[in-house]
Amino acid sequence: MLTLLLLAASAHAAGIDFDRPSSQDFSWLLQDVAPPPIVLAAPVSRELVFEKSGALITPGLLTQKLANARVVYAGEQHDQASHHQVQLKLLTALHARKPGLVVGLEMVSQDLQQSLDDYLSGSMSDADFEKFWKKAWGFPFELYKPILEFCRTNHVKVVGLNAPIGVIRQIAKGGMGSLTPDQRRALPATVAQTSDAKYMAYLEQSLADHGPMTPDQKARMLEAMAAWNETMGAKVADLSAENPVLVIAGSGHMVYDRGVVESAARRTNSRQEVVLPYPLDGQPQPLADLLKTLRDPKSGDAQLADHFWLLPKD
Repeated sequence: MLTLLLLAASAHAAGIDFDRPSSQDFSWLLQDVAPPPIVLAAPVSRELVFEKSGALITPGLLTQKLANARVVYAGEQHDQASHHQVQLKLLTALHARKPGLVVGLEMVSQDLQQSLDDYLSGSMSDADFEKFWKKAWGFPFELYKPILEFCRTNHVKVVGLNAPIGVIRQIAKGGMGSLTPDQRRALPATVAQTSDAKYMAYLEQSLADHGPMTPDQKARMLEAMAAWNETMGAKVADLSAENPVLVIAGSGHMVYDRGVVESAARRTNSRQEVVLPYPLDGQPQPLADLLKTLRDPKSGDAQLADHFWLLPKD
């Protein structure tokens, strides 16, 4: 099962995210310390797609099935190269089918949109943008560069979805009530915590996996997660009113159709579909093992998304 609570991997990018291995500590959310080092996953070349219904289809058929979706979510564990390869393949296929496709990125906060625009327009060099990316997000730019290069070459609009990092960090430290008026205005008018029992259990288990905390600390972290998801969901809803959207974000922001998906659904009637690379940790396994786990009701993994882009070892 996915683990949660990854902040963008730099001391300056402290926010909330949901797909870091549980052995990782998130205490640096409240401090100016560097996150643990990452290990890149080896790419795989053969993929199939498992449907929540139990069907096994090709990526090409998946693309056809996604043609009528207004919003498609492409999940990831941030440090896994194979997950980003899946996202690029989805982007390429959807771009060919959906005129006006917009890409929404978890990795860039809305207040930093100008730097993203400058890079895509060619007015910011790759070297300067890589420095920006390292500060704003932290995970290696080379993992995301093919996606952004495709968008730049094909004139695909890319929009930062996130709340300002400082706002999320302040919530994690002091709760929503500690925000200044200016900070509060950076968030949607409504910031609601999910009432879904599975998703809440998912979040709470992640908090437990990351070490003990007081009830107050737990409540603040859950508030910060809600603000993170609500800000992205509100932006996705706005974007989908005008254009089809491909959302690139950590898988924990979309499992069980909650997080960003739930937030956007409260604000729009747009059809939404979730695609997760599988395994969720990015490490290829024999196809038979992947299918056995997904088809096992006890694992519960098949309930996490609508579609699972398989990363088989054989």
